[in-house]
Amino acid sequence: MLPIELDHKVLKTVPVPAYKSMDRVFQTLQTILSQNIIPYFRNDRGVSLVQLADLRQSTVFRRMEDEGNKISLPTLLVRQKRSWTILIHERLLDYLAHILSFRSEFKEPAGALKERGMLKFFEFLLRHHFEHLVFPNESELDVIRSDIEFAAGWGKKDPKDYQAFLEVLSNPVNGIIGKNYVELLDRTQRREDYDFRLGRIVAAYARHIAELPTSFLMGLFPDLDLQIKLRVLSHIYRNSRISGQPLSKRTADLRKVLRLFAITIHHDSSEGMELFKTFRKRWGAASLFKEMDISPSLDQERALPQLFEIFKKNLEVFVEPEDIINQQGPQTVFPQPGTDPAPPQTKSLKERIDEARTDPDIPQAVTDLIEKNKMNAAGQSGAKYTELIETLLAIPWGKIKKIQVSPDEFDEGLNRSHYGLKTPKEIISDFFANLIWRYQHFNESEKRRWHRTGSALLFVGPPGVGKTSLAISIARNLGVPYHKISLGGMKDEADIRGYGFTYEGSKPGLIVQGLIKMGVMNGMFIMDETDKTEKFAIATLLEILDPEQNHLFHDKYTQSTIDIDLSNCHFILTANTVDTVPAAILDRCEVIFLDRYSVDEKIAIAREFLVERIRERYMIGQDEILFDPEEESEILRHLIRDYTSEAGVRDLERIVRTLFLRTQRKEIIAKGKSSVKLDLARIHKYLNVPNRQRLINEDDRIGEMMALGVNMEMGVGALIPIQATPVRTGHDRKNGSQSYLSMVHTTGNIERVMDESRKVASTAILHLAEELGIDAADMSTPVHLHFMGGSTKKDGPSAGAAIALALASLYGKRKIRRDVAVTGEIDT
Repeated sequence: MLPIELDHKVLKTVPVPAYKSMDRVFQTLQTILSQNIIPYFRNDRGVSLVQLADLRQSTVFRRMEDEGNKISLPTLLVRQKRSWTILIHERLLDYLAHILSFRSEFKEPAGALKERGMLKFFEFLLRHHFEHLVFPNESELDVIRSDIEFAAGWGKKDPKDYQAFLEVLSNPVNGIIGKNYVELLDRTQRREDYDFRLGRIVAAYARHIAELPTSFLMGLFPDLDLQIKLRVLSHIYRNSRISGQPLSKRTADLRKVLRLFAITIHHDSSEGMELFKTFRKRWGAASLFKEMDISPSLDQERALPQLFEIFKKNLEVFVEPEDIINQQGPQTVFPQPGTDPAPPQTKSLKERIDEARTDPDIPQAVTDLIEKNKMNAAGQSGAKYTELIETLLAIPWGKIKKIQVSPDEFDEGLNRSHYGLKTPKEIISDFFANLIWRYQHFNESEKRRWHRTGSALLFVGPPGVGKTSLAISIARNLGVPYHKISLGGMKDEADIRGYGFTYEGSKPGLIVQGLIKMGVMNGMFIMDETDKTEKFAIATLLEILDPEQNHLFHDKYTQSTIDIDLSNCHFILTANTVDTVPAAILDRCEVIFLDRYSVDEKIAIAREFLVERIRERYMIGQDEILFDPEEESEILRHLIRDYTSEAGVRDLERIVRTLFLRTQRKEIIAKGKSSVKLDLARIHKYLNVPNRQRLINEDDRIGEMMALGVNMEMGVGALIPIQATPVRTGHDRKNGSQSYLSMVHTTGNIERVMDESRKVASTAILHLAEELGIDAADMSTPVHLHFMGGSTKKDGPSAGAAIALALASLYGKRKIRRDVAVTGEIDT
C-alpha cells in the first residue's frame, strides 16, 4: 500500500469512464510495468529475470470499489493463495482514464503536463509495490526510503518528468495528498536529513490501514511488517479505551484487536509472539485478558512464554475459525452493467422514448404523457416540451438500490463518524437493522411490489450536536445516495412540488430534482431547519411524510396524472426545537432528541475528531503543531469553558482552527520552526481574551434577582436578570389620587405564559405581605419590572419564583445576594 492519501471530495467529481476506457487503463499499467518497472529492478537493482517474470505472472491489477469513500489509501496489496492482487482505488483509475489521451499502442503520450505527471505517479506507485514483492523482508520505512531515491533519480535524468510528478503530488486539484513525499524529496534535493519526518508518514499510514473496512484489514494484515502491525493494533486498541465511546463500539474495537492477533499467530507464531511482547510492553495485557475471561493478574504472575501460550490457547477458542483462516483476502467488488453512474446521453431523444415504451418500470401514464407531448417538441415552443420529456425520462422509475451492508458494519460506521450519542444511535440502529434485514430478502424480480420500506425521522437538538452529519453518516453507511433540502424560510409549496411546466422558466420541485440526482427511488432526503418552515409549505411536507399518501405524490411540473412513489425513500428532518414544529409533522415522524455534549464529551470529540479533521483539511502534520500532552485535557477544557458557550462543538472547532492556523503563521512560517507545542501561555498569546457580558452585579441590591432560563433553540442555559423598580408619579395614593400605571408594568419581550407568571407572583406577594413584613401602604407604588435582554423572546412558567423574590425584595426593602439565581413555578 502506498502511504499517500486520496482526497475524495475532489475525486468523487470525476465521471465514471466506459468499460473500454478502463480496459485501456489496465493495459497502460501493464505497459508501464513491462517497460519501466521490470527493467529498473533488472538493471538498477540486480534482480534476476526469472524472479521478475514469476512475480509479473503472479501479480494482477484489480479495480477497488469504494462506494462509501471509506478507503483513503490509493492502493492495497493483498495475497491470494499463490498470487498477489494490487487493488487500485476506483476514483484513481477513473481519474487516470479521464485525463489520459491514449494511442493505439498504449505508449505514454508526450504532451500535457498532467498526463505525464499521472503516468509518472503510477510508475512510482507500481514500483513501490514491486519493492515489497521483490524484497519482502524490507520494512515500510526501507521501502519509503527506496521510493525517495527512485523519484529523486528522475530529477537528474529527466527534470520535466520530475516536475510533472511533483505537480501531481502537490496540487490539491488532483485529489492526491502527497505533501509528505514532496517534503522528503525537497529535503533530498537540498541534501538534508529526512529520517525524522518518516515517523509522521508511517503514523498516518497505519491510521488509514486501521480504519479500513474489516474485510480488507483482515486480508492484508498478515503481510504488513511488524512495526506497522503494532501501530495498527495500537490505534484500534486506543479507540477501545476511550471512556466516552459507546460500550458496543469499545467492545467491537477490542475484539478486532483479538482477531488481528489471531490472524498473525495463525500466519506466523513467532512473529505473533514478538508482536504480543511489544504490545504488552506498551499497553499491558490486562484488558485483553479480561475480554477473554482470563484472570488479569496473570499478566504480572507469569513469564512471557507461558503468558503467550495462555493467550494463544484462549484466542483460538475466542475467535471463530473463519476469522483466523483468512488467506483469500477481501472479495473485490466489480461494477455490474447498468449500475454505474450514467455518462452523458449519447442516444437521441427518439431512441430513449422508444426504449421507455418497452421499459416495464416506467408507468403507463408517463409514456402516455410523453407520447402526447413529443409532437409539440418539434414546434415553436419545442424546447419547453423537450425539457418536460427529458425530466420524465430522467426520473429513476422503479430503480431500487439494494442495501448490502450488515447491521454490525452499519453500527461500526455510525460509531466511527460520531462520538457519544448513545441513545440516538441505539434507536437508529434498531430501525435500520430491520431495514437491512428486509433488504437481505430483496429480490430484483419483486421490486414492483417493494413498497413502504421508507422512513421519516426527526432529529431535534441544538446547533452543532451533529444532526445533519449524523443523517449523512446514516446514508453513507447504508450505501444509499442522499439529497439535502433546506426548509428554512421556504414559503411556497411550489418549491417542493414544482411549477406547472407551461410557465416560463418553470422546473420540477426539489423532490423530483433529488430523485433525478440520486438516480434511485430509495435514496435519502435530508431536510434541514424543519422548525423554520412557513405554514404554506406544511401541507406538501405532510403528504411526503405520510406513508398512506406518499406513494401517490404529484409534482406540478410533471402534471397531476403522474404518480411518483416516494414510499421507499427515507426522510430525515432536523430541527433545533419541537416548539415550532407543527404537531402533524411530529405525529408522522420518529422524533429523536440529540442532547448537548458534556465538557468531557467535548474534550474527547476535540481530541479524536476535530483536531484530526483540522490537520487533514489544512495539511498540518502531527508533529508540527500539537498540544502539550501533559496539559492537553486541561487546555481543551479551558477552551471549552472560557471561549465557547454552546451545546455542540462548532465554536470549539473554530477556536482550535484559529489557534492552529495562527500558530502556523507566526511560528512555523514566520520563524521556520519545525514543531510547536501549544500550552496555556501560547493560547493566551494568540487568542483574544473572551469578552463576556457581565450579568452579575458588583454588590447586593434591592429589587434585583437572577432567574435561570434555557435557550431552547441553542440548547444552552442562560441567566435572566430581573429588575423591579418603583415608579414615583408625584401623586399620593393615601389621599385617594390614582396612578396612571398599573401595579406592575413589564418590559423585556416576555410572552404570554411568563406574563401570567408575573401576575401570579404579584398576587402571591399581596396575599403574603403581612407574613413577609411588607407594609401594604408601600405596595400602592407602581412597579416597573424589566427582564434584561430585550431582543430575546422569553416565555415559560418557571420565572415565577424569581419575579416574586424581586417584588418581595423591593417592597420589603431587603437586599438579594448577587450570586443567587432561582427557577421555579409559583402559585397564589
